[in-house]
Amino acid sequence: MDRRQFAKTAAAATALSYSRIWGANERVQMGFIGLGNRGDQVHDGFLEYGDSQTVAICDLREDYLNFAAGKSRGNPKRYGDYRKLLEDKDVEAVAIATPDHWHALMFVEACRAGKDVYVEKPLSLTVSEGRRMVQVAGETK
Repeated sequence: MDRRQFAKTAAAATALSYSRIWGANERVQMGFIGLGNRGDQVHDGFLEYGDSQTVAICDLREDYLNFAAGKSRGNPKRYGDYRKLLEDKDVEAVAIATPDHWHALMFVEACRAGKDVYVEKPLSLTVSEGRRMVQVAGETK
């Protein structure tokens, strides 16, 4: 390989690597609801990749909010009421890691607010809740 071939190959490799960098518009703007033990683990899982940004966090406990904000690589908005987080137009998707009995209600409200949703298992407590969640997900796409 001569110098010209090397230079062309290096330039092409550099251009290819730059095309793989995610810009701000290509990152999902995430809100996290429930930041206790499991919620913290879910948040860590999303932070591991560069394709999302934590823009909002919600929990009733201030210490959980402080801990999550500290590792968020930014300054997420803090909420004590998940409904306020769902009203936030900057939030594109939510991760719900609350106690099980909240999953169905929060899922339905998040879908109706136009958010994409990741929810922890169990998805619902009853079959009828699960059916309703599937119905709302279909209606809201």
